[in-house]
Amino acid sequence: MKKKLEIQTIVVLLCVLTIAGAWIGIQITKDSLGVWSQSSEIHFTSNDLLGLGPRSELRCAGAVIGNVRKVTPSIGPDGQAQFDIVAGVKDTFAPWRFAPIGIVKAGVVQSALAPSSISLELSSAPDAITAVKPKAGQPPTLVLQKEQPKNDMNAIMEQYVKLGNQIDTTIRQFTEPQNGRAKSVMQELAEAVPSAAASLQNVEGVTTNLKLQVGEDGKIDEALTSINISLGRLQGLTDELTKTVTNVNLKLDTSLKKVNGLLDETTLTMTDVRTKMEGFGGTFVGRMLVGKPENAPAPSPTPRGTR
Repeated sequence: MKKKLEIQTIVVLLCVLTIAGAWIGIQITKDSLGVWSQSSEIHFTSNDLLGLGPRSELRCAGAVIGNVRKVTPSIGPDGQAQFDIVAGVKDTFAPWRFAPIGIVKAGVVQSALAPSSISLELSSAPDAITAVKPKAGQPPTLVLQKEQPKNDMNAIMEQYVKLGNQIDTTIRQFTEPQNGRAKSVMQELAEAVPSAAASLQNVEGVTTNLKLQVGEDGKIDEALTSINISLGRLQGLTDELTKTVTNVNLKLDTSLKKVNGLLDETTLTMTDVRTKMEGFGGTFVGRMLVGKPENAPAPSPTPRGTR
């Protein structure tokens, strides 16, 4: 019974999660065309769709203010093809006032990923329109026009004029005082040139002195050569001194060995002399010459009857 209740509980939870996920997916799908985020609308009419489609951008002042939500084909009063276009406008841009004509600009690469866009211009004229919510009444309808290509020569001339103005502005920045300065950049440069020339001369003098000191065969090279020669001589003296000390050590070792030999021989001689002197002192002549030996034992009495 308990296991069955657990299974039913899991099934109910899965159903709830499935319904919630489906509801969220539906809401997201609905808002993909700006149903919520772009609650205000503007309508357009045109005899030529000009590459527009759902999700085409609605632009104004360089900002994307909305997207095309729906395109409905129909037949106009004159029997010609007509397209009714509904575009959503983001709530942030809903208070803006627009000119009653929209300009269609083709994408750089016309495709489903880069469709044409609608460009609106801000206007303060009495006939300017604003986007409204569908429930607030009939949304305003604007006429769409295709962007007119400019004449190539005129475009080139405009570019030349802009370039000339930019060059003139740049030249003025150098020839006229800027940012409250009393002198222009060119005047400051003209005044700075003499001092710069003098500085260059000083630099050349310093460079020459450096060459004399540091350059090839300069004073520093001569000093280094002398130091190297002195070091070589010092190394030679050190080698000679090492040899001399080594010879002295050898001679001292030899002399010390000889002295040790003489001392050993002297010690032996003195030992022999001492031994002989002790033997000589025990004789009659030795006692006559040397005298009675100290601590000599007293003569033992001769027993009577032995004579």
